[in-house]
This record gives sequence, C-alpha cells and structure tokens, in this order.
Amino acid sequence: MRLFLAGVVPDAVKQTLHAQLEPVRAATRQARWLPPESVHLTLVFLGSVPDASVPLLQSAFGTVCGRHRAVRLTLGGVETFGPARSPRVLATTLSGEVEALQALVTDARRTAEPLVALEPERPFRPHLTVAR
Repeated sequence: MRLFLAGVVPDAVKQTLHAQLEPVRAATRQARWLPPESVHLTLVFLGSVPDASVPLLQSAFGTVCGRHRAVRLTLGGVETFGPARSPRVLATTLSGEVEALQALVTDARRTAEPLVALEPERPFRPHLTVAR
C-alpha cells in the first residue's frame, strides 16, 4: 500500500481555506479540487509499504512525534508545482514555525530509512495541496 506521514489540519482551517479559495475554484474549473476533509500536510512520502510494516511504522512515528512539540503555521499564498503551462498541483504555502516542522520531518525520515525504501529526499516545502 502507498503511504505517507501527514500532519492533521484542524477542521476550522480547512473550512477557512475552502472558503478563501472559492473565487479561484470558480475560475479554475479544469482542476480536480480536493474536498476539505482530504486536506493534510504531507511530511514524509513513504511510497509502497508492505502491510506487515505498518504497525512498526506507526509505533516508530508515534515515538518521533513524542519528541516534537506542536508547531504554529500560517496559511500563505497560492503556488503551483510542475510546469508553468500545465501545473500538476495547486497548493497554499505555509509559514511560521517551519524550522521546527523541518526538524520533525528530518527525524521522521531518519526513523523511516531503516524500515522502508524512501523516495530520494527533496527540499521540504510545507504546503497544503488543494487541487490537482
């Protein structure tokens, strides 16, 4: 199964984001918009993981999360990923305690590396995907 470690976005934030993006949604009909309940903050993409590894990963990530405090993030502007003429992703940027979030991501990747074959590391750009 394909898995990722993600941060939960509070429902109130999802609803605010959804409302703020209504004008963009109306002007961008060709995009596949994610429903608010699907919005999350991807921390580490794990890729294809054997079912038997899931409990071990859950336990390991529980330990990782216990070593870090909650972070405060702020919704920013809208950005795209992919080619400018046909972007693959529309997302909102996040700012705030990004260094603390990066420390969590680094810790989670280090913890996952001996357990699963991770995708090559890319620079972490905290964002919430809102459309594809």
